Amino acid sequence: MSTIRVALFVCDVPLAAVVEKDGDYPVIFNELLRQSLSLADSSASFILDSYDVREKMEYPKDIDEYQGIIMTGSAASAYENLEWINQLVAYIASLAEEKPHIKLIGTSTSPSHQPICATNPIYFSRDMFWTSNPWSRPRQRLRTKRR
Repeated sequence: MSTIRVALFVCDVPLAAVVEKDGDYPVIFNELLRQSLSLADSSASFILDSYDVREKMEYPKDIDEYQGIIMTGSAASAYENLEWINQLVAYIASLAEEKPHIKLIGTSTSPSHQPICATNPIYFSRDMFWTSNPWSRPRQRLRTKRR
């Protein structure tokens, strides 16, 4: 049985109603991953380590321990000049350049996917997206353009 180790970069706190119903982001993502593995009938297991990149600006001591990083959404934009956002964007840019084998997943519009898009050699625009959010537009296939 293989174990997948994932770092969860917590970029905000969910709305109070969400926390009351489903828990905070570490609880939500642990449950999501657990359910996903059970649906895949996988013999794999996972470890999810949470890092508060917004308030504590904490990051893994050894990123090579992880196969992937999931970044939660935030009310902030990746383009805001805030210390925690600047540090996150620089960190993700460095990972994309130096550790391309580590998978990066941004789960919302800001700031989680924006640093990934900014460091990816594929061009993304607002009308070129794919989403699985049930409250957004119907699912669309991601269309990309090479720079």
